[in-house]
Amino acid sequence: MTIRSMLSACTAIACLALALPQGDAHAATPRATTQTPAYVDMHSYLPTWQERDAWLDVLYQLKLNFDDVCGDTFCEGEYPNLEALRYTCSANTTTGEVGECRWVFAASSEEVDPDTGKVRASVHQWQCASPLAPHTDARQLDAALQGSKPLWVTLPGTNSTLYDSLVDCL
Repeated sequence: MTIRSMLSACTAIACLALALPQGDAHAATPRATTQTPAYVDMHSYLPTWQERDAWLDVLYQLKLNFDDVCGDTFCEGEYPNLEALRYTCSANTTTGEVGECRWVFAASSEEVDPDTGKVRASVHQWQCASPLAPHTDARQLDAALQGSKPLWVTLPGTNSTLYDSLVDCL
């Protein structure tokens, strides 16, 4: 078979493949969605890099604040190894209102069996909802929590702090 006849055969096969009915082949192919989600992580919602950077600082300060009070309060109970994992808020992409904020914690208590050397661990997790006022604005919440003590700041439109919500949750 010559190169010319091979090219002709390949071209014919390609043309036949294009001419065959496609059936549902395209229906199974996922289409890229262009619809904007209703809610996103608050960090993604904040419009400027300065506001996003400030929000990251709030998250860092909250962790430090929790670590400062943990030993005298929450970490004395059944689960002395209590760790603040992440504080996350959702924001409506259209209105900027906060959907909700949750602070996730994990804890453990470990014990060594003196006879076998086995370690027994008890593990627990909490999802603490923040006491936000209806229609709280994401940028307003971000601004309110700025500073070195966001755990004790009265949340916009409420008489509560994040610390208050932890007392009720943990």
